[in-house]
Amino acid sequence: MSKYRLSVIGDAGHVIDVYEPECVSDEEAFHKADALRDDHAIDIWQGERWIAMLDGKDPQRIALLHH
Repeated sequence: MSKYRLSVIGDAGHVIDVYEPECVSDEEAFHKADALRDDHAIDIWQGERWIAMLDGKDPQRIALLHH
């Protein structure tokens, strides 16, 4: 398991909360972030590696880093 950082981004673009779950994969971290979304963007990191940003306003919009 690896530690991930899920940063909740407020309307002004600032981090308003951070969660650091242990996850077995990027996919599990993605699902945990999706559950936190609630109209806020969520930035997903594993250490220094950026995974994705989930848009808080449009659940279909996801920015992904191409590996």
